[in-house]
Amino acid sequence: MTRSGIRAGGLNLPTTCTFIESVPMPPENHLVLYTGRCPAKFRFPEDNFVEEDGSINMATIGTYPGGDFNASSRAWYFTTEYETADIYRRYATTQCPNEVTWIIRIAILQQLGATLRTEESWWSHEFREFVWYTHNLFTPGGRAERATNASLALHFLCYVLVSLAHMSSFAHFFI
Repeated sequence: MTRSGIRAGGLNLPTTCTFIESVPMPPENHLVLYTGRCPAKFRFPEDNFVEEDGSINMATIGTYPGGDFNASSRAWYFTTEYETADIYRRYATTQCPNEVTWIIRIAILQQLGATLRTEESWWSHEFREFVWYTHNLFTPGGRAERATNASLALHFLCYVLVSLAHMSSFAHFFI
């Protein structure tokens, strides 16, 4: 058990795992992303985030379609800023006051990032149009349509991973 109350075999963790109380330095040549979450609010709370064999079950932290950036598919929302992830984690404590909350850090090998089809969108009419379409479960049209085929969408608020095929072989995960 850690000082924060997390224990092996607890919610979403395998029976044997190693806890590190201090955050290790990110590996070189990696893009580091964070998200703040409450395991009780995971998409599939009955499933483990970390499986018994040590593999990561990303489906547990995926979002339902109809979010701001994902009209018809799951997406995973992350930020490059630890402080922003901590704000989301603190918000999760208001939603789950009697539960443990986590900041999940993933470090993605930059060579993987270079192979992903990436689209950037910043605050603009096109961005607002894209969010309107996806939030209302419509496939974006017009200028906003090109972002629907991206594997990684970079928005001014967050990183949205839309495709996670073979992610676990290219990423390091820390909770």
